[in-house]
Parts: sequence; structure tokens; C-alpha cells
Amino acid sequence: ADLEARGLLYAKALNTHSYPHCYRCGTPLIYNAVSSWFINIQAIKERLLEENKHITWAPEHLKHGRFTHIVENAPDWTISRNRFWASPLPIWKDSDGNVTVIGSLEELKAHTKKSGNRYFAMRHGEAESTLKEIISCAPDENPLTEKGKEDIRKNAAQFKDMERIRIFASPVLRAKESAQVLARELGIAEADVVIDERLCEFKLGTFEGKKLAEFLAWRNEHSFEEVVEGGESHADARRRFGEFLYEIEKTHQRETIIIVTHGIGLESLSVVTQGLSAHDAEQYIKSMSHQPGEVIELDFTPLPHTREFELDYHLPYIDQVELQSADGRALTRIPEVVDCWVESGSMPFAEYHYPMEGKEEFEKRSPGDFVSEYIGQTRAWFYYMHAISVSLFDRAPFRNVVTTGTILAGNGEKISKSKKNYTDPYVLFDQYSADAFRYYLMASVVMQAEDLTFRDEDVKEAQNRVVNMIRNIYAFYALYKDDLDPKQTGKSTHVLDRWIIARLNDLIASTTESLDRYDITRAVRPMREFIEDLSTWYVRRSRDRVKSTDEADKQAALRTMRHVLYEFSKVIAPVMPFVADEVYRNVKGEKDPESVHLAAWPTADRSFLGNFFGDKDQGLMEGMKQVRSISSTALMERQKANVKVRQPLQALTIRESGLSEELLALIKEELNVKEIRVDASLPEGEVRLDTELTPELIREGDIREFVRAVQDARKALDLSPRDTVSLVVEKSGETTLEGALIPNTQRVTFADGAHPYSAELSGGAVAFSVTRMSDAA
Repeated sequence: ADLEARGLLYAKALNTHSYPHCYRCGTPLIYNAVSSWFINIQAIKERLLEENKHITWAPEHLKHGRFTHIVENAPDWTISRNRFWASPLPIWKDSDGNVTVIGSLEELKAHTKKSGNRYFAMRHGEAESTLKEIISCAPDENPLTEKGKEDIRKNAAQFKDMERIRIFASPVLRAKESAQVLARELGIAEADVVIDERLCEFKLGTFEGKKLAEFLAWRNEHSFEEVVEGGESHADARRRFGEFLYEIEKTHQRETIIIVTHGIGLESLSVVTQGLSAHDAEQYIKSMSHQPGEVIELDFTPLPHTREFELDYHLPYIDQVELQSADGRALTRIPEVVDCWVESGSMPFAEYHYPMEGKEEFEKRSPGDFVSEYIGQTRAWFYYMHAISVSLFDRAPFRNVVTTGTILAGNGEKISKSKKNYTDPYVLFDQYSADAFRYYLMASVVMQAEDLTFRDEDVKEAQNRVVNMIRNIYAFYALYKDDLDPKQTGKSTHVLDRWIIARLNDLIASTTESLDRYDITRAVRPMREFIEDLSTWYVRRSRDRVKSTDEADKQAALRTMRHVLYEFSKVIAPVMPFVADEVYRNVKGEKDPESVHLAAWPTADRSFLGNFFGDKDQGLMEGMKQVRSISSTALMERQKANVKVRQPLQALTIRESGLSEELLALIKEELNVKEIRVDASLPEGEVRLDTELTPELIREGDIREFVRAVQDARKALDLSPRDTVSLVVEKSGETTLEGALIPNTQRVTFADGAHPYSAELSGGAVAFSVTRMSDAA
């Protein structure tokens, strides 16, 4: 207004700006400057940078990039928050502002204001119920025996020299009588014994008057939180004894408090004084056994506790305990709670309750081998763990970091549980598989700390092109595995076997090296390439081998398939654990571990090819790449010429290749050509097909086409490869098919008639019938 009045106002306008909201409930927030407690990061910044040099980051650029910049520009760390739901900062001040920091339960007890009382719990003496081994909470039954009275008199001696004695007792007869005997021995008037209902026997309900063994059997089978029918639970008893003890602490000063009660009293009072959790209390009580007349001293200091009298340092319990300084001045805790990242950053040692316990275990496991979280944690969890570890232990908290990117929904938003902008992973597990889901993510850019737009279709694609292909490869092996002769051993000399073993060794070595560097995508992505090589090249090119009558070659192929599946299942186990175990269990030997996840990690097998990664191996793999490249180009030429692969051709001409005869033979088999010619004048990467068809070539093509049709018919009839059939072929097909050898066919006849199947040959369609020999007349 002043600027406008003086003519100095250039412009004014309404501006819309983003406003802070609570990330959980969406409530608008007001930010105020407040006094805070800090950790001095500047004092350790150089050590933070130095220790980062010893950490391996994945992806690597984060190490000297984002994380280094975060540390270099880090301010001092404000660790106090003005909230309720968090761990209270354990800092107390006296009226002059002097600070006391509490670092353990023992320190807390040392500073807790105490009444000066000493506490003793005495179990009643032997009663009639003790002799009968029954349990009862009836108030006027089961008096003390003479032995019970004598035991109380003997145990009273330990209190003779104590002053300001107060006796409190259960209203149950055997406890009251014990208190009276004790009072007489100590010269205290019986009228001064205080009877308190809270100290009575366990309220037994339906177990009243029954054998003690029955109740103990029930107790051992049920939680201490469970209520006895018509009675109470151990938790109920613990609450009443706890309320009594804390009340006495408030109302009595510097007295000797003797509590005459029952076994449940000694148990509950012991648990309350320690502040044990429900689980620990149950284990502790089950290990205890108190004899009639027994006395225990209770080492009692008021603790911050819940309604169940379990130790709890959180608000509001911690502030219900009065603390004082070493010179007796009252202490007040500061109101702030601790930043949750202090607790998260303390995880590496806090999980062992170090330094109070777990010291040996923590030191054995520190620094951690690796930690993994998404990239946002670079300035959060990763940084805070690093800051705390360096400040406390002068070393990095972990050796390796795997950093993932952010997963986005289809519309580009970050996926969020509150927005539900993604398909439930369990739905995708059921629809496809957990293996496909896992492979998709581990092979994606999200493992390179980049954003990934998640698509359900990509999980489906991983299922079809990875998981299902693995199963299909195994299914082919399973079809013929019964033919594998375990007595036949030795290395295969076949070029396909040598090549796939070289590829397997290459994969094992590269995967191992990548995983050792925590480079997940480099470890995972080649698995898919190997699966494609195994399926579309090795298995496809080996089909005829496992069906052939050449027994030695058949055994070599089956032996190689089993070995590859066995070792490959180990390689994929960390990425696709379920299909890996499925394959492994089906190919493992009797003496192998039961599961792939119990087997040792594979090593590159040098025995198959001698010097692994030598020229021989590399030459074979490079040569096979060339074979497949030539084959792919020639198949496209076939397609352009509209000549099916089943139709043999006379020749393929290639540029000088330097390929061995066995590799050239693979090209001939793949392309179905009779010979390969070399023409150095051909341009690089080009091939030439001789597509002229002679009558001999046409007849051979017809036979192949007919065999393919017969195989389709066998599949339609659900016949196995071992089933032998009889063929009846339409007479018009005699010229082309006469003398043809059809696999797994015992008899071929030519006859007129209605036939259900047909094959499209060069001279037209030929009909035929297929009958399993065992079904034939």
C-alpha cells in the first residue's frame, strides 16, 4: 500500500503456489521455525567422502555423482521433531538447562527417583492343598500345616534386623495365616497386616479345586493372554500385581515391604519389576518354580510401562517416570522426538540391540555385504546409514549398494498404494507367474536406477518368451530322457554340443562376474539370449539327432541337454527361483541336493573344451554367429522366392567365410541345400540361392512335406514319438511317395478310399490315414 501511495508499485497480482500437505492424510501444514537438536555433519564430512570410496555403487555413476554431491552439500542433520508418534529424544534438563543424556536402561534406572523402599515377596507356607496337589483360590479353605507354619518362622529370621517393616497379604486363608505367623515372629501386631485383594491367588474359574497338574497342562498349551473359563488370564493377574506394586512405591517411603502371596504373585511381581514383554514373561514364568514359604527380593525401580506393565520407552510412558540428576535435582525431558531416519540409519547395529548385546554378531556382519532401495534413498536411508556408521564406527555401513529406479504407472505417475494405480502383483503372479514378474523387473531399467513405466503386457511377454520357453526346452528333453543311457559318458564332439557348452560356460562366467559386481541387468539380460539360443537353435537343430538311429549321436545330444538344463537352472535360480527348481528337480542326480537353492553356484566347466575362453571356444562361438547370420539372410531369400524350407535346393552361394566343414554342414541342414559354393565377388553379407527345381528335388520336397503332414496327424491323435503307425496313402500319390521312408512307420500301403488327412504336394493334395500299430486289425 505504501509503495502504491508513493507511485512506486510496478504491478500486483494474485499468485497460485503449491502448499505443503501431510503426505499421509493430506492435511495442510504450517511450517514454523523452531529450535532443534543437530548432529554435526561438518565435523565428519571428509570421512564420509573418504569412506564412500570403498563402496561399490550400482549403477556406478551414483558413487562420484549424486551421492558424493549429497555428502558435499550436506548441512548439519536436524534430528528433533515436534510430534508424538516417534521415539522420544532421551535428553533431560534440570532447571538451569544442564543436559543429561540417557543411553541405556541401567542409566535410566540410575536417574529414576525412588521411594527408598525394599521389596520382598514371600509365598505362603505349606497348606493342605499343597499336600493334596490341588489348586484353590477359595478364601477360607486349605489352612497351613504345622510344617508350613514352621517354614514361615524359619524364613522370618532374615527380616529380624530390618526396620520399618510393612506386611501386605493376600486374603486367602493360607496366605493370611502365613502373614500372621510372620508378624508374630517380627513383633508386629497382626492388626497391622494389610490385606489386599490384588494379592490373592490366581482366579481359577473351572479349575477350582482340581489337580495342579491339570491346570499346568492347560497353561502350557494356551497363551498367557487367554482367560481361564470363569476366571482370569495371566495378563490379568500381572496387571493387578503391577498396580499394587506401583501404588506402594508412590505411597510409602524408605520402608521394608513384605508381600505375602501365592506362586502367581512371585511370578507376576518378578515379571513386573523387569518390565518383560508378554512373550518373554511367558517364557520366564514357565522356567520358574517357587517353594512354599520361599522369599525373593524384588529389585524394583519404576519403569516407563504400558497398561500391561511392559517396559516401553515411547510417549506417554517415558514422561511418567521422574528422573533426577546425580546431585538430586529434578530432570525434565525435552518435548521433542527423534527423526525417524536416526532409527532407520541405526538399523545395521540396532537390529542386534548393540551395544547392550549382540556385539559379536554385529561385528561379524559389519559392514553389510549389500543394501538395496530405490534412488530416492540416496539422500535418505543410504545417506543416514552412512552418516551414523561413520560417526560411531568410523567406517561405511555397507560394501555394496544396489539402487533401483522409480516404478511408474501407465499415466506416468509414481505407483502408489493410496492411488491403487497398478495391478496387484498377486493377480499377475496368478495370471502369469512370480518368475515372469521377477525377471521382468530384474532385467529392466529400474535396476539401473532409471524410471520404469510398468506394463502388465511386459510381464506376459516375459512369461511367454522366457519362462514358458524354459519349460518347453525341458519338455522336449523330457520326451526323450528315458532313452538316455547313464552308462554312456564322455565328451561330445558334435559341433552343436560343443557350441552350446561354450555358450553355457560364457553365460556362467559373465553372470558370476556381473553378480559379483551387483550389476543386475548385465547378469540377467543375457539369460534371455541364452534361452533363445538354446531353444531356437540348439534344440531345434538337435531334434533329428535325438530321433535318429545313430545311437552315439543321440546319447551325446541327450547328455548335453541334461547337463545344460542342470547347470542353467542354477544360473537362473536367483532370478526365476520357481522354474529353476522345477527344472533342477527333474534333471538332478540321486546324490544331488534336494533343491537348486541348496546346490552350489556353478563354475565355468573347462573340461568340455579344454582351455575355457581360449581361441577354440571363441572361434566356435564367433563361427556359429556367422552360421546363423548366413542362415537368416538365406531364409529371407527363400521367402522372397516363395520356396518353402522343406523344399530342397541345389546350392547356396556365399562369400568366402573361413567356416569349418561341420559349420558349413549346419548351414546346409538349416537351409535344406545340397551344397555350398563360395564366390569371393559377392558383396559382404549377401548370399545367392539356386532356386531351380529338378524332378529329384521336387520328389524329395514332396516327401518332406508328406512327413510333416504325417507328424501333424500323429500330434492330432496324441501319439508319442515312440508310437509306431501304419499309413494308408491315396493311390494317386504313388509316383512321388513310392519308396519313401516315413519315421516311426512300420507299413505304408497305397489304396483308394476316404482318408481323413491330406498333404499338399507338388502334384496336388494327397490324402492318407494314420493308425497306431497296436490298434490295427
